[in-house]
Amino acid sequence: MSPNPSDEAAPLDQAEPDIAYQHQLALKGLRDPVAHLPHEISCEIFTHCIAGPHERHATLSEPLTLLSVCSHWSETALSVPQIWSNVEIRIPTTKLMITPEYTAFLAAWLARAKTQITRIVVSHATHLRELVLPCIQYLFIFPLGNTTFPSLHMLRLQDNSSYDEGSLDAAVISQILRLTPQLRLLVFGERYLSRPSISSPTVTLHTSLTMLNIVNVESGEPCILKDLTFPSLTHLELILWSKTQLDEFAEFLVRSAPPLREVRLYPWPQDSLMTEYCRSFAHVLRLLGDLPSLHLRCVSGPAEDVFYEMLAVDSSQSNLLPLLPSLTSLTVQRSGRTTMRLQRWFPALMKMLVGRAASGLREFELYVEELEDETVEYMEGFCGENDYENNEGRPVVQELRARGMRVDIGLVREYLQRKLGE
Repeated sequence: MSPNPSDEAAPLDQAEPDIAYQHQLALKGLRDPVAHLPHEISCEIFTHCIAGPHERHATLSEPLTLLSVCSHWSETALSVPQIWSNVEIRIPTTKLMITPEYTAFLAAWLARAKTQITRIVVSHATHLRELVLPCIQYLFIFPLGNTTFPSLHMLRLQDNSSYDEGSLDAAVISQILRLTPQLRLLVFGERYLSRPSISSPTVTLHTSLTMLNIVNVESGEPCILKDLTFPSLTHLELILWSKTQLDEFAEFLVRSAPPLREVRLYPWPQDSLMTEYCRSFAHVLRLLGDLPSLHLRCVSGPAEDVFYEMLAVDSSQSNLLPLLPSLTSLTVQRSGRTTMRLQRWFPALMKMLVGRAASGLREFELYVEELEDETVEYMEGFCGENDYENNEGRPVVQELRARGMRVDIGLVREYLQRKLGE
């Protein structure tokens, strides 16, 4: 159950309690006539009454006062999203981050704003180092007063389970970067990012950002990095639906030349455009240069063979520099139902691993989401855990392990459990 802002208001906002109480008493005098009006008329009255004050920065006490008059007023207030579209976060100067309880409170509050443009005003912005906010559709963040967030190092926009409609306007990224000159880590939740409502006439340069996590971008939208430059970026997580997004990501790599150390890419090619997509994907891998760690989340299908062939090192063609020549760690996470197709792409996988072992690959992890009984036996035989017949991959894995490579194969849920435990 989502937290109820009316239940948690006391510890969050102690400003002007006497004025709020007097306001509540005055409103109770109007309780009876309002309670007898149809609900639609009450909502219209509320909308007109709050239009002026709520265009400015709001405090927590104002909407909560409306909830405390009577049940009819509460029902009306909850039906008027404009009341909830502005909120001020008051953080004591001694606190450098927002607690999880406060984040849950904001998620419940802002869900009531629905499709209203939501403004979050943060007090003491100059002292704040970490900020976690609910990821909602129309989110804009403002420091209180004419300032920025000069000390903010981490901003995480996490999923808001109480409001799942719509996608987040990608214009919020540029707005956040302009306000956070020292930002190091920017993480977006699972909500989709859509095309910016306000296009930027220039490329936004941010020299401090080192870690960026943007998992979901709508398939028909441009790459979120199209108008951004991060020359200090070392860790990146990004989904790439289309050839256009890949090409724009390649332009970002050329423009930024970031010293990337770990990249997590989610390539999702469409079967009809797979050839063009894979050609652009190979170009991106070449631009990643000396990247040491790569995590791929692939869809089960014919593209897997192509990805392994891209990463293969062919000793017979020594005049050709392989993609990612400095790769030491490779993780592949397969999405979708896994069938006996495993046996079809294992030869390409084995060839890639053998070649990469000679060029410096030290860790390989393969995780699948779902397995059939027969496939479980095949994979266990692949790892030498049973006597499954005709498993041509087992000797190769045993040899790679003997040469010092760590090979780990299992289910996605096991991988996630291990990561959560670290």
